[in-house]
Amino acid sequence: MDFFSQSPHTESDANQLPIIPLHQEELEALDHILVGYMPHMRRSRANRHYVPILVTVRQKLAPALKPGGFPPGSTLALNPEELKAVSVAIQGFIALVTSHIPPSPQRDECIRDMDKLLSALQSPPRGQ
Repeated sequence: MDFFSQSPHTESDANQLPIIPLHQEELEALDHILVGYMPHMRRSRANRHYVPILVTVRQKLAPALKPGGFPPGSTLALNPEELKAVSVAIQGFIALVTSHIPPSPQRDECIRDMDKLLSALQSPPRGQ
């Protein structure tokens, strides 16, 4: 199961896409992050413009979140603007969790997992 960071325009473009292997559970976690952080983004003057983009991302995620909706070999394409919005939401969610939830092994593991996803989303395209 893969998660493309950009929508390919041509076959050669597709060869330049970073591919982030994710399972359906990780897509569900991403959806929960977006749902949890979007209300905060709506209140932020600096990040408010990302909300409609994230609504589109959630619409793309919806079919994959259904039981069996993201079988092995499936891909989900995001364009650069969507990728940026998701990255901003994850960064904000990490900051929110860090500031509002006391340190614990579970919190720290959650933050590590989100950091790994964020790093993968921000990795350079293959072949560069």
